[in-house]
Amino acid sequence: MTGNSACTLVKNVYSTILLIFSIVIVMGLIFTEQTKLAQDVHPALAFVVLWGLILWLGMVEGGQASL
Repeated sequence: MTGNSACTLVKNVYSTILLIFSIVIVMGLIFTEQTKLAQDVHPALAFVVLWGLILWLGMVEGGQASL
């Protein structure tokens, strides 16, 4: 492994760990009804809405990258 690929590996692992941590925190807040959306509607609906918006955002961002 060269120095550059080792650095890239560390950054990718660190980013993945932060992403998983953030998902766990947000999903925990939703299902314990500690968010405004989860208080107003059923937590399962808040879960579906959140993931639907994240997928939509991913498709929009992916489309911009391919232009």
